[in-house]
Amino acid sequence: MTSTPILDPAARAAELIEGVGVLLGELADLSAGGVWGQVPTACTADLVTTVLAQRDLLDAVAVDGVRAVHVAGVLPDGHVSTKRWLETGPKVAGPTAAALLARGRDLETDYAATRSAWLAGEVTGDAVRELTTGVTRALRRVPVEHGDRVRSEAEAILLPLASSGTIADLKRGIARLRVYVDPDGGAQAQVGAHDDQYLRLTPIGDGVDVAGFLTGETAAALLTCLDQTVDGWYRTGTLHPEDQPTGDDGTDRLRRRHRRDHLNALAIADLARRCLDSGSLGTRHDQRPHVTLTVHVEDLVHGIGGTLRLPGHAEQLLPPASVARILCDADLTTVLTRPTPRSADGAADSRDTRSRDTGTGAGSDRSDDGIDLDRLADVIADHGREVLHVGRAHRTAPTRLRKALEIRDRHCAAPGCRIDPSRCEAHHVQEWERDGATDLDNLILLCTRHHHAVHEGRMRIARDPEHPPGHPDHWQLTPAPPPRERQP
Repeated sequence: MTSTPILDPAARAAELIEGVGVLLGELADLSAGGVWGQVPTACTADLVTTVLAQRDLLDAVAVDGVRAVHVAGVLPDGHVSTKRWLETGPKVAGPTAAALLARGRDLETDYAATRSAWLAGEVTGDAVRELTTGVTRALRRVPVEHGDRVRSEAEAILLPLASSGTIADLKRGIARLRVYVDPDGGAQAQVGAHDDQYLRLTPIGDGVDVAGFLTGETAAALLTCLDQTVDGWYRTGTLHPEDQPTGDDGTDRLRRRHRRDHLNALAIADLARRCLDSGSLGTRHDQRPHVTLTVHVEDLVHGIGGTLRLPGHAEQLLPPASVARILCDADLTTVLTRPTPRSADGAADSRDTRSRDTGTGAGSDRSDDGIDLDRLADVIADHGREVLHVGRAHRTAPTRLRKALEIRDRHCAAPGCRIDPSRCEAHHVQEWERDGATDLDNLILLCTRHHHAVHEGRMRIARDPEHPPGHPDHWQLTPAPPPRERQP
C-alpha cells in the first residue's frame, strides 16, 4: 500500500502562486488579443463575474500576506518600513499601501469572522472595507469595556447582509447601527456636518471647478430641485435633440445616465437665471442682482472680448463670440471712458497719440497672420480707464416685444429644437453693436446651445425670401460648412 506525500504548505503556496501567475499572464494575453469579442454574448457577463470573484480572493490572500510581512518585520532590500517596501517593491500607491496595512491589522485583531468569510469567497473586498471601517466608526463613542462585545455582535449581524445584499444594503445597516448604539453622537455628527458645509468655485481655464460638502438634507433639497427641472424637460419634450431619448433599449438608458450630470449642470444654470430674473433676491444699491460683463470698445476691436465678473474672484476673460452671444439679450449700460496715462508724471504715453488706423496705413505694423504688432503692448496690458460719463440701460427686448417674439417663434428657432421660450434668449440677427435694431424683424429666439452655435460660427442664419419679415419662418438656421469648405 502506498500513500501520497503531503506537500509542505509553504511550498504548496509558492507553487500555486507561481501557477496563478502563469494562468493570469495567459489570460491577459488572450484579453489583449480581443478574446472578449469572440466569447458568446450570453456568456460574457458570467465570465466577468467569475473574474471579479477570483480577483477578490487574490486581494484577500494579498492582504493576509501583507499583514504577515509586517508582523514578521523582515523586509527585503534593507527596508525598515512595510509601507515604503510596498511603494517601491510591488509599486503600490501610498494610500493603497496604508489601506492594505490597516485592513490586514483590523481583520486579524478585531474582525476574524470577516477575514474568514473573505478568504472563503463569501464576501467581496468592497463589503469587507465597508463593514470594518463602518463598524469601527460607529463604535467610536462606545465605552472601551463594551466595545469588543458590541463589535462582535454587530459583525455577526452584518456579515450575512454583506454576503447576500448589496453594498447599499450594508451601508444602510451600518447607519442604523450607528444611530442605535450612539444616538447622541449621530445628532452631534449632524451638527458638525452642518458646520462643515462648504461650496468652493475655483476658476480654471475657460470654466470654473466646483467642489464642496453638503449635509444630506441640503443635498436632498438641491437634488429634488434638479430632478424636478430635468424630469420636467423629459416630460414636456423640451430637451435638446441631442439629449432626447430615442427608445427603450439599454443603450438609450445608458446614454441618459451619462447625460444626467450634464443636464444637472444646465438645470443649476436654469434655476439661477430664473432666480435672478424673478427679482426674489431683492435689490442692492437699488438694482436687482445681475451678472456683470464689462466690454471695452478698444478690446472688442482688437478681438479681446470682455471680462465676466465672478464675485469673490478675479474677472474671467471671454472671447468675442461669447461676448456677442451674452450681449444679444442683456441690459446695456453705456460708460464713456478714456485710457489713463501710463507714464510716471501722468502724461499720456507717446503711443496714445500715434495713428490708430485698423488697416495697413501709417502707424500700423500688421504681420501676415493679421496681428498688429504695433498695438500688441496695448492689447496685452490693461492700464485702466477713466470714466467720463455713464449712460442709461437699453438694448434688451422690452416686455411687450419679448412677448410678441415668444408668440411668433413659440420655441427655439433651430430646426428640431423645441426648447420652451422661457429658456431661450433673444438673438439680434444683425448684431446690436453693428447697428442692428431691437425690433421684431431683427430678433429670433434661440436656446443657449444654439445661441452658442450661432456666435461660434457653427450655425448661420439667412433670410427666407418666400416669407416676409415678422413671419416665424422668415429666418432660417442651417449648419455652417466645415472651415475648409468655406469661401475665403
